Amino acid sequence: MADVEQARGLFRALPWHVLQLDLLCQDPQLMRLAPEPEPLSHVMLHARTVHVDLLAGWDAYWHSRSANLRANMRRYQNRLTGDGKSMHFECHVTADDVAAAVHRYADLETRGWKAQEGTALKSSAAQFDHYLKVMRQSAEAGSARVYELYIDGALAASRLTLVSGTTLVILKTTYDENLANYAPGRQHLLQLLQHEFAAGALTRIEFYTNANADTLAWATDSRWIRHVTLERSAPTSLLVSSMRFVRRALKADPATAEGWLLQHAPNVEQLPEPARQLLERVAKSFSALPKGGSVRRYYWVSKGAEVKAVLPVEVDRRWGGEVLRSVTQSLDTALPVLAATDPADPTPIRQLLTQLLGGRSRVACIELSPWNPGHAETLAWSSAASELGLPVLWQAQGPAPAPLSEALVLPQPLIEQVECRGQTAIEGMPTPAPASRRWRLTIHNPSTWLGAAALVRAAFAWRRRNDPTRPVPCNPESSS
Repeated sequence: MADVEQARGLFRALPWHVLQLDLLCQDPQLMRLAPEPEPLSHVMLHARTVHVDLLAGWDAYWHSRSANLRANMRRYQNRLTGDGKSMHFECHVTADDVAAAVHRYADLETRGWKAQEGTALKSSAAQFDHYLKVMRQSAEAGSARVYELYIDGALAASRLTLVSGTTLVILKTTYDENLANYAPGRQHLLQLLQHEFAAGALTRIEFYTNANADTLAWATDSRWIRHVTLERSAPTSLLVSSMRFVRRALKADPATAEGWLLQHAPNVEQLPEPARQLLERVAKSFSALPKGGSVRRYYWVSKGAEVKAVLPVEVDRRWGGEVLRSVTQSLDTALPVLAATDPADPTPIRQLLTQLLGGRSRVACIELSPWNPGHAETLAWSSAASELGLPVLWQAQGPAPAPLSEALVLPQPLIEQVECRGQTAIEGMPTPAPASRRWRLTIHNPSTWLGAAALVRAAFAWRRRNDPTRPVPCNPESSS
């Protein structure tokens, strides 16, 4: 399915009681997401995959890697040489050679941690037979390869891959854990990349993995595989999300979970030094922002001794609750200030929201603006909120943000609704011209009476705005 709108059309063919469609593990390079933010579609980040582009040539690629990665690879190779061990690399492409290599791969994998976890190829006969059949048939069609690395004549690492056009997709990876001192998995990947750069037949190598820091060091780019949820009705979606979150909030302890801790301070001077450094690195012009008329507060979330993210907000107290608004930091990215070690990682944001809105929190909602919905940081916030069951609303706010010198923290009504759609960048797709509109993302806390009241108003507003008998303005500026 190439487009979310195609999936949305399924609602017309399905019974009325089907209220939700979940499209799992969607690659943004293969499926275009909804072109505008709206209450009827939600994105949850699933896994961060990476790829290596082969067009620039080996020298350009390798010199663009970090000095730490290149030094580590030299050290592993020197260790191998110093211990008097030999290494050679093989690539198998014929059907018989590929089938034999799959058997060797499976035997090596059963001696490692994957066998203990139950994910090894030979964990079940049906799984092994399936992979063997797929790899043999693909090899007969010229689209399967198995790469092997041998140390002193013994198989040290292996990768099963498939070729589609000019793209190589890595299916499975294993290595001999007894040779971990020589990093056979990394040595194997280095040899594979050098082999394909030299061959010149491919343009990209796709890893399709949940990349860690080590894998990201090899990548030329990354993107998030997403779960996309489509709703038939926004009011129903908001109600179900609210009930789910309230039920979880009543059971969960928002205190420190899994070593995560949320703290706050009233000014920069009272932030711990790691939090101040992180904030200053991301928001260099932060001190130049106008103070606004609200109380300012600085939240930081940490795991152990490491500060993962810092969020400065303005606090608007009303009717016994609090509305938190992001402090505007809009240069050319249209993103609110969130200082994070990895802004695209939803994990610190999920912990921040869990502890900030859980328990007996007085925070009714968090308003983040101005924002470009296509940025990875935006998806991280939306994904974290959706995973927790928090109702999320997008609102159009008018023209693109002014320069920093003219930026203001503008008070907005708690509930607005989109009348016209703006164009947004979508990761993995050709980037359109800069958006002419800015957006606000509001994350509601239905466990507070103020948040619940705002949510009810939002549901009725959505019904009014989406009444088919009501004309939609065609001039984007008319709704600002």
